[in-house]
Amino acid sequence: QVPAQGGPWAAYMLAPVEPKEPAATGKKKVRALGSTLFLRNLTSGRERTFSHVTEYSFARDGKTLLYAVSAPWEHRNGVYAVSTENRSRPVALLKGKGRYLKIAWNLAQTQAAFLSNHHDVRAAKPKLQIYVWNRGSGPAGPVITAGHPGMPADLYISEKAAPVFSRDGKKLFVE
Repeated sequence: QVPAQGGPWAAYMLAPVEPKEPAATGKKKVRALGSTLFLRNLTSGRERTFSHVTEYSFARDGKTLLYAVSAPWEHRNGVYAVSTENRSRPVALLKGKGRYLKIAWNLAQTQAAFLSNHHDVRAAKPKLQIYVWNRGSGPAGPVITAGHPGMPADLYISEKAAPVFSRDGKKLFVE
């Protein structure tokens, strides 16, 4: 993946290692772990790597890369932002136990949304919530949760589709 509006950056990921199936001993299902993500400056050849990444997305200007982590140590799972303008450490937008998926930017690239079951991870069937992060600000916060006003109690957020911002960025559509 390369940024749509320039910059000397390319990001690519190794194929994920498939989890080994547990023996028929009644153990919990093994969750898939992420793979290694490479962030390469095509001008200088310098490269950074990030472990256990499941998906990633560049801002169009190439100055920010977001990525989701599924690690063997669940406290490291999350969605992280890394600046390409310096070698600063990635910043956690939300982290901890749970699944993190479907990163989506708004058209202006000022906000990003993603799905996670972080706040419901202890439930027998954890429900996904939608989190939004305002670029350059602190952590992401939930915007649509189970029981959200206007959302029928028998509906839930699907992991099959990513959230989509309206063209003006004022609305967020979910499936």
